[in-house]
Amino acid sequence: MNIVIFGHTGQIGGEIRSLLKAILPDIDVTNANELIEFLHQTKPDIIINAAAYTNVDAAEKNRDLAFLTNATAPRIMAKAAKDSGALLIHFSTDYVFDGTGDTPWMEDSPLSPLNVYGASKAEGDEAIIQSGCRHLIIRTSWIYSVAGENFIKTILRLAQKQNELRVVSDQIGA
Repeated sequence: MNIVIFGHTGQIGGEIRSLLKAILPDIDVTNANELIEFLHQTKPDIIINAAAYTNVDAAEKNRDLAFLTNATAPRIMAKAAKDSGALLIHFSTDYVFDGTGDTPWMEDSPLSPLNVYGASKAEGDEAIIQSGCRHLIIRTSWIYSVAGENFIKTILRLAQKQNELRVVSDQIGA
C-alpha cells in the first residue's frame, strides 16, 4: 500500500511516521504545482495530511500563508484523492467551531470559526467534504508529543524555572 504523510516533521505527523512505513515527502505543500505533481507521480492509496499552519496568533498577520497551508493544500489533496480513489485522512482542529455550548461537537455541527486560523482550517475541511473524495477529518485540540512546542512541554519548562505558575483557567482541552 502506498501511503504518503504530509507534515511528517510535526507533532501529529511525527507520531504517525513512527508507526507506518510511508513516503515522507520533502515538498512545500503551499506550492500548488509541486504538490499536484508529487501526488500525480506517487499515486498514493492513502494521503495523510498532518501539515498545517498552526500558529493561531501569527495567522492573523500571515493570512495568505495560513490559507495556502490549511485550505488550498487540502483542496489539492482532496482532488487528487478523488481522481485516484485514494483515502484522505486530514487533521483539523476544534477552532473551526466558536467554542460556545457545553456539549461535544458532532461531525455535522455548523462551522463558525472566530479567527483566521479557524477560518483557514474550516475552508480546508469544507473543500475536502465538497470534493466527494473518500475522507476522514479528525478535529483535534491540545496536541502534545515529545517533538515540537506544546502546552505540556511549556508547563514542564516553566515549573523547572519558577516556584509559582499562572495558567489560564477559562479553557478546556481534551
